[in-house]
Order: sequence, then structure tokens, then C-alpha cells
Amino acid sequence: MRDAWQGRTNVELVVEPRARNTAENAARTLPLLQERGIDSAIVVCSWIHQARVRFFFSHVYRDAGIRTELVPVRTRLSPRALLWEVAAIPVAWSQRRRIR
Repeated sequence: MRDAWQGRTNVELVVEPRARNTAENAARTLPLLQERGIDSAIVVCSWIHQARVRFFFSHVYRDAGIRTELVPVRTRLSPRALLWEVAAIPVAWSQRRRIR
């Protein structure tokens, strides 16, 4: 997603490379935004992943007072990506509770 965002020079790009999943990515990027005083964020994700990204980021960032815009990027749909998104649905609520 970093490559999809390249060329945008009017905003700071904040990347958290250690997260293992979407929930961790939302939780770990929050302090990075807060220490920079950022109150509005654009989250770039693949189009197939946008529902889960919205589920985590909108919740975590909203609670911290950070407005969130989602920018889905067109990517090739693979059976593996689709299966991954479907498999992630049952664990999403428990992941979100853990990152509060």
C-alpha cells in the first residue's frame, strides 16, 4: 500500500511495519499519529480489505478523536485473498476488543 500512495507529497506518510494483522496496525499507528498531533488520517488498503480496515481503524481512531478516510486501491482478486478476508470475519470482534 505504501507503493500505491507514493507521489503524494502534501501529506506525511506514517507506516508501522511490525503489525501482524489489521487490528494491530490500527492500534500501533494510533500513537504515531498522536505524537505528531495528527487529527485526520487517510488509510490506504486493498479494495477487498476495506470492510475490515474500516471496522478497526474507524473505531480506534474515532475513539481517539482522529477523523479517518479510507482509500481503497484496486488490486487483483486472488482466491487466497478472498478466503483470508472471509476467515478473518469471526475473529474481528475479539481482536477489536483486545486493542481498546
